[in-house]
Amino acid sequence: MKPILPILLLFSLISLGQPSVDTIQARIGLQKSKELHFKDALAARDITYQWTNIITQTDLQLLKAELQLQHSKNDAVCGSAEAGIEGYQVAIQHIYNLDSNHLIIAEAQALKGRLLNQTGESHLGLAEILLSKRMYEEFGMPKEVSWCNVLIAECYANQGRMKQKVQLIENAILELEKYPPSLYLLDAYYTFVRLTYLINDSSYQKANQILDHSLSISKKMDNQPYFAMGLVLQGKLLEHKGEIKQARERYVQAYHIFMETNFLINAVGAKVSEGWLLNNENKYEEVLIVLKEPIELAAKSGWLLELFNMYSIVANAHSALGNQREGAINGSRAFTISKHTIKENKVFEMEKVEAIYEKEKQIRITAAAKKETNLKEQQRNLVIVILLLIFLIAIILFYFNQKIKQTNKLLSNSLNQKEVLLQEVHHRVKNNLAMLNSLLYLQAEQCDNQETKLILNECQTRIHSMGQVHQNLYDVDDSSKVDFKKFIHQLISDSQEIFSLTHIKINPHVSTNNIQFDMSFTIYLGLILNELITNSFKYAFSPEKENSVTISIQKNGDQFTLNYTDSGLGLPNELSISNTTGFGFKLINIMISQIKGSISYSHQTNNFTIQFSKP
Repeated sequence: MKPILPILLLFSLISLGQPSVDTIQARIGLQKSKELHFKDALAARDITYQWTNIITQTDLQLLKAELQLQHSKNDAVCGSAEAGIEGYQVAIQHIYNLDSNHLIIAEAQALKGRLLNQTGESHLGLAEILLSKRMYEEFGMPKEVSWCNVLIAECYANQGRMKQKVQLIENAILELEKYPPSLYLLDAYYTFVRLTYLINDSSYQKANQILDHSLSISKKMDNQPYFAMGLVLQGKLLEHKGEIKQARERYVQAYHIFMETNFLINAVGAKVSEGWLLNNENKYEEVLIVLKEPIELAAKSGWLLELFNMYSIVANAHSALGNQREGAINGSRAFTISKHTIKENKVFEMEKVEAIYEKEKQIRITAAAKKETNLKEQQRNLVIVILLLIFLIAIILFYFNQKIKQTNKLLSNSLNQKEVLLQEVHHRVKNNLAMLNSLLYLQAEQCDNQETKLILNECQTRIHSMGQVHQNLYDVDDSSKVDFKKFIHQLISDSQEIFSLTHIKINPHVSTNNIQFDMSFTIYLGLILNELITNSFKYAFSPEKENSVTISIQKNGDQFTLNYTDSGLGLPNELSISNTTGFGFKLINIMISQIKGSISYSHQTNNFTIQFSKP
């Protein structure tokens, strides 16, 4: 047996909160009863009987219903038919107390209907089965619906209407064969054999094939009672072929299996089949012996159909043996039961019940179709409303989009005008600085004092560097940024032109990593670099050697580092750039303070390092 306690404990914790010891034990007992049902129905019934009496809490209705359902299954095969029917109704009531449309109700109603059918109340049984079928249809369970169709066919078969539901069974088999083999499928196979094997030779052959397949399935499932049911039907087929000895062997073998598993109602059924065989073979003394105990058991348990058959067989046997009194007594008993069971009015009631069910089903289908039509109409209306909203939103978006386009166009025109005006400003500033530069140049040319002339020339370079900033801004589309590399090269070129009389040539190395600055920042940096370049031309370079200048700028986050190195000897060791008296370095320090930076000089590498942050 597989370990089931952990699973049951988990189920109890989830479904019942903190379970009591009785609750856990009851679920273990329920599982054990299910496992024993097809092995020893009496032992299985004893277990469920014990726990249905122990579990009395009103908050455990579902557990009580499960226990009662299993107990009734056990009762149906080894106890009183009346107790089984009542037990199924109790299980149904437990679920009704929960105000729930639970699957247990559907199963209990189907099994209750089957048991009613076996006791001769086929019309009542059919009504219960149809209720179960309706629930399974609502739950969307085609496998269980097909099983209910099998039970419906059984009801008609017990009323002698064998051919009436053959198509129903065939359809059920087609549906159930879509799933792995189950007891539902075996029920369908066995009912089909009962309904069809006497029709003609062709149907006999088909029934025989299906029965062989059924016996194979029940063997693989290790289900002894269902295997024995197949043996009984196999006996009927053998009897029909005239193989009496083999047929009786099947009945006897089936009877012993049923007794071993305590499927007592089926054991009585096997004896009924054996009794009919002996009666047909005129073995009347054996009939009386074989049916004595089964009659007592069936009378005690209320299995009316079996009693009707056995009283009929025994009445015939007594009459054939010349015991007319006993024949009449048993014949009267059979007649009394027949008034209660096999009657035309029962068939009429069954057909009436099924007609009502079909009518209600059609009403449900019509209502469902109407509901679906209404739902589709609502969905269509919803789609129309959504489309109208989308259309309205699209119109609104189009309107605002056009407005935005118009606004953007006006802004673009205004921006273009401002760009043109700004470029014109840069152009005029550059021209003005150029004019100022020209005036200084003329003044320097007329000046005889060389020191004054040099000062004027230095002023020229400073003004020219500022003019270059405006020239660069005028030449590019984005007037807010200056191409710093191009600007540096222009500074070096202009300085070289100013100092052209010295015949100094330099090799510039510039690296800016595509960094750009705005106008004001570039002017500050341009004046700083102009002073450093001018200083290099005056003191570091000579026409007799190769001259070079290296300018680089790197960015690290928001920090910038500008390095300047020339090929000269460098500043004297005693000179400090922070306290020098020269105007050039004073101007550099002023510009450094304007950009909130710092400057340092390394005598070893002759390198100026300027560090600053971009505002």
